[in-house]
Amino acid sequence: MVINLVCAGQGHAETYYLEHWWKDKTNETQHFGLTISEDRMRQAITQGRDLYGHDQLRNKIMDNAMVMAQRISTPDAQVNVKTFGQSYEISYIYRQGSEQLAKELHQQLKDYIDGAYDELRPITYYRYDKELKELVINYEDIVLDYADVISITHMFFQQRDPGKTQSQMIDDRLNFLQSIPYDNLVTSDFGMFPPIRMLAEKRGDCESKQVYMAGLLKKMYPKRDVYLVLLPEKEHIVAAVEMPEAPNELSYGKNGKRFLILDATGPLYVDSADTVQLRQEWNFDYGRQLWYPVHF
Repeated sequence: MVINLVCAGQGHAETYYLEHWWKDKTNETQHFGLTISEDRMRQAITQGRDLYGHDQLRNKIMDNAMVMAQRISTPDAQVNVKTFGQSYEISYIYRQGSEQLAKELHQQLKDYIDGAYDELRPITYYRYDKELKELVINYEDIVLDYADVISITHMFFQQRDPGKTQSQMIDDRLNFLQSIPYDNLVTSDFGMFPPIRMLAEKRGDCESKQVYMAGLLKKMYPKRDVYLVLLPEKEHIVAAVEMPEAPNELSYGKNGKRFLILDATGPLYVDSADTVQLRQEWNFDYGRQLWYPVHF
């Protein structure tokens, strides 16, 4: 991890200075710097909700569920839970006349497992998606937890926005994130970096960058819909921002609204005008999509 440590002065807590240099599309050098307090850095790096891996959480919950199954089972009705990859199965057996009791125990165990992730929300960004029947990252929670960093980044670009078109303003933010070195983070237990960790380590994957971008878009357009769109078949995620003024041929229609489809992954610069190209590249119009709203 590369972090510049700056002392605030005698008697003051130390601060961390995170910075990123890049060249924009015109080949001009740009620089963004962010000062983080020692407490905020510690909170993000050593106490963050991204510290627990997918398997760690699942195994912990399933171990507890197995103990619970033994505890609530009776001689007349018994429940058991087994895991299969990322999924689980609850079975039950019962003596004659105890079928209803077995079903109640089955539901009690299922409610525990489904609700266990919600109870772990203070320490993890994972949640259990009942539709997908697997753990997914709650991207909106990351945006909310890093609203301070996103706001500072937005103000940085806001100072450079006057005189620019909406497309140019969006592209500036896209280029900033695209220029951060790409890393698929296969060695990361959590699988993505929240904003502070990405700036500190100077690397990030598609999720890391798209979540940051979605937060910046929501700052730009607080009254418009902003989504993170997961494409499970492509194992990719993109950002979408409501853009009613965009021509139909250059935008994507959903629920009567027009959206720009944006990709902050990089390392190539892909601008806001490339919605059609991205839709073709990721089979966006025909593949499965999961739209996750982003709010502050």
